[in-house]
Amino acid sequence: MNLSKLNTSAMLAHSRVWMEDTSLRTQLATHPLGAAILEKIAEVHQDLGRKQSERNAAEENLEGLRGDMSALDTEHDSIARVLYHHLLAFIEMEEVNLVNDNGAGGDGADGNAQHRIDALRVLFGRLFPNGLDIVRRSYLEEAGEVVARDQRLTQAERDLMAAIQVGNHTLADLYQRWHHAGSELGRKGHERALLKASLRHQGSATSRAVLREARRQWIRTVTALFEIVELIPLDREAREAVLGPLEESLRDLASLPRNEDSAPEAETEFPDDGAGDVDSDIGSDNAPNDGGGPDGGGPDAGFAAVGD
Repeated sequence: MNLSKLNTSAMLAHSRVWMEDTSLRTQLATHPLGAAILEKIAEVHQDLGRKQSERNAAEENLEGLRGDMSALDTEHDSIARVLYHHLLAFIEMEEVNLVNDNGAGGDGADGNAQHRIDALRVLFGRLFPNGLDIVRRSYLEEAGEVVARDQRLTQAERDLMAAIQVGNHTLADLYQRWHHAGSELGRKGHERALLKASLRHQGSATSRAVLREARRQWIRTVTALFEIVELIPLDREAREAVLGPLEESLRDLASLPRNEDSAPEAETEFPDDGAGDVDSDIGSDNAPNDGGGPDGGGPDAGFAAVGD
């Protein structure tokens, strides 16, 4: 019997039935070998169940972190677009107003207007030095940019964002949400990297190697049970309770097409999510200024028509 073909859940199901079968336990317990193997089966069953549960919990946590990071990335990218396009709109609006005032023979207030335009341009450059390229970055790069971006901002630029209203929020409010989403993305990414490492590395309580060794101990113990069943007096029902269900399970596995086999010893792969975190929505956005213009530079590329 090739017991290694059984997946871990099937192993636990079989050993649980043996431990709960009162007739089988009573007959085995009457012989020293039977009593010893009963104790060993209980031990390996408990150990395998605990290690499988720990690994399952870690894999569920990993999947949960993946979902959290995807949601944070969506929020991060959406707020980036909102800030980007609103800043462009405010700059264009200020430039149009300045042109109109000059054309109408302004009263000299255009110096203040030009100063405000310059301040908005500087703020835009601080937030988006490479245009909307930030939404095409990996999770790790987006999280790293949070620190660099926050250090670039001056207090005057923060005050400027606080003075600009967008609906029920200021640009400063939106910036804080953007900052928080990026920071959380970094924290969750670090947590997920540690969890992935624990699932892969030997010596970790949740590693595949640890679970594989628990499976081997179960197989060795059940193989010993088969031998003891042949050595000590058991009635036919008791022997069938040990051998019958296992043989049936293995026959069922053998009848499955090869690609449906559970492959219980296969290593779980964990793709590096976010490595190519390309924002597919950008390609469908009709605004020609995404990315700071055709040359990928700052906001100037988007204002050529305004000054003409």
